[in-house]
Amino acid sequence: MAYQNKVPPIRLKVTIDTFNSLIEFISKIESTSLIEKEKVTKLKEKLLRYSIPITNENEKNLVEMRFYPNEAGKMIDILLYAVDGTITTNNYYAVLLEVRNKIKEERSKNE
Repeated sequence: MAYQNKVPPIRLKVTIDTFNSLIEFISKIESTSLIEKEKVTKLKEKLLRYSIPITNENEKNLVEMRFYPNEAGKMIDILLYAVDGTITTNNYYAVLLEVRNKIKEERSKNE
């Protein structure tokens, strides 16, 4: 059977500044070792190796990053762990519970 090249299904296009900010943020996480350094280093290396510089129809330079679902999950996990509790000012979990209760009540009324 011939080798099949699968393109990761999750695509994210970002500006050069956003890409630079992301890599810088990942580098800071890597140096502080809040989480497994190996995981963070692997993510950074993947982004630097496989991201593609592109130009869109408006002649704007962008960077396209592609991920498999498990890789996207790992990246989100790393980023969320790194910012855990640093920028929250509201308790959105309480808001989530309120919304879920309202949905549950609406479903009960409709049944």
